[in-house]
Amino acid sequence: MRTCALRLIILVLVATGLTLALPPAHARLAETKVLHYQPAMPSGAPRAGSCWTNSIASNRSDAWRCMSGNEIFDPCFLIPGNRAVACDADPSRPGSGFLLRLTKPLPAPDVARGRPYPFMVGLTDGSICGRFTGTLALVAGQIVRFGCPPARGCEGSDCPYRGLTSLYPGRLWHARELTYRSGRDGPVLIKSLRVPLATVWR
Repeated sequence: MRTCALRLIILVLVATGLTLALPPAHARLAETKVLHYQPAMPSGAPRAGSCWTNSIASNRSDAWRCMSGNEIFDPCFLIPGNRAVACDADPSRPGSGFLLRLTKPLPAPDVARGRPYPFMVGLTDGSICGRFTGTLALVAGQIVRFGCPPARGCEGSDCPYRGLTSLYPGRLWHARELTYRSGRDGPVLIKSLRVPLATVWR
């Protein structure tokens, strides 16, 4: 009975040219999960390397900027009870990343104590965005601090970039999401949205 009534309402709306405004998926999200990341033993093949300073991506005293071969990994997190760190891990996928066996002792931490800031966040569409640790893009006067994967369905080098600028803490965290492309004189803004965050890792 309810199904028939719903079909009748939709037919009336279509016939009269009206639209049925459905709430977006994130409208049901009332609170952001704020998680303190605890590295697990990674499943990837171990590598050898060293860490020379604390992380740029995270201000935690157990987060490091490390190198294996010619590659830099940031952040890498000390695994409690081990003389090794977990690198290249995705907090949304337990066990991801690899174990970096240290060829040199870790230096003394050089970060001030305080509340850790986010190094990775999850959007309501399932995208995972990580904090940049190198050169930051300036788009329409805004500094892009997190990089996100391209929009779903977009593949190849023609996909515009996605990134986050400011984060707005609260019961439900938000971020400013920018979609942009490379231009002749620098990045060109395509779209700017304030979006909710499903998960924050710090």
